[in-house]
Amino acid sequence: MDENLAWKIVYAAAIFSLLVLGLAYYLIAPRESVFFEPGKEEKIAEFKKTRVEGRKDGKKSWEFFAESGWTAKNQGPSHLYNVSRGEIYTKGKLTIRRLAAPSVEVERRAELITASGPGGKVVFRLKRDLVRADSIIIDLGRKRAYFPAEFKVIRPNGLAIIGTAEYNSETEMLSTAAGARFSLQEGGLRTRFKSDRADFYQDEDKDIALAGSLEVVQGKKLSVADEGLYSRRQNTLVMRGRTKTVLEKGGALLKAGTIAKLRGPDAKELLGGKTIVTAEQIIFSTKTGDARASGEVVVSQKGKEAKSDTAAYDDKNEVLTLSGNVFMKKGEDWLAARQVVISIGKETFEATEVKEAKFKL
Repeated sequence: MDENLAWKIVYAAAIFSLLVLGLAYYLIAPRESVFFEPGKEEKIAEFKKTRVEGRKDGKKSWEFFAESGWTAKNQGPSHLYNVSRGEIYTKGKLTIRRLAAPSVEVERRAELITASGPGGKVVFRLKRDLVRADSIIIDLGRKRAYFPAEFKVIRPNGLAIIGTAEYNSETEMLSTAAGARFSLQEGGLRTRFKSDRADFYQDEDKDIALAGSLEVVQGKKLSVADEGLYSRRQNTLVMRGRTKTVLEKGGALLKAGTIAKLRGPDAKELLGGKTIVTAEQIIFSTKTGDARASGEVVVSQKGKEAKSDTAAYDDKNEVLTLSGNVFMKKGEDWLAARQVVISIGKETFEATEVKEAKFKL
């Protein structure tokens, strides 16, 4: 037999054998085998219904109860699912408690814990506040927690909806720079306010600092200012810097466009049918609805105008009383008076002890 033909037969047989083996492997190999799932080769241990904890410097730093999970090789992250009763500690002190989330990832080397669950399914407590979020990133090393998306804080006296924020577990202060909206209920009165930035503590006796485009709606009152301070201890909301306030009579509805008009330089002309108060500062009671304005107070109402050092508003009777260097405008002249009483409901100005002297300011 030709030697070349013999080698060709050997090659053909070898190729045929490989094809047969390949076909057999294809037929018997399992489809979508879990053995070849992405990440499977990275797992070092799997567990179900387990308590998992982390420690640092001999102290417990976190603890979770998980329905299932797995741990990666080479000190990689641990993945926990359907987590409940989670607790985070700072220097041995419990700071985040009763955390529940569909998914939690723990990176031990980076000291990072990420809890996630779309639709506000990440739930936990900061002292008495209940927090609902889509996700939270806890940096154990820096003792900070970060909220990358809008979340809710349910407090004993109301609700706060916060933009992206940072929580300092040492000072127990929550700081937001992406907007904050608050809705409070005190003494049967609801006060709603929002600002660009807010800083508030878990200690409810400490004031909440508000900054940037502060807006307040309370009953028949609407006000804007540059900044403010809310005190739960004193039941007050202090507004400072270019404050403007609209006082509506009973039964009137505050329209959505009123805020935009009030912020404009021509607010008096644009809102000519309403009572407008401008002042350096105005303080609202979040319990009674009464208010006090001070510092270059100017009140306008349907073409009438008065100014003074201070003004006090009685919410129940819808009466605004001006005192201290009081002047009331009559035509182009100003008349000095001891006091001016303005009825919001009746839309009237009443001056007492008006001096005869007239002058232009």
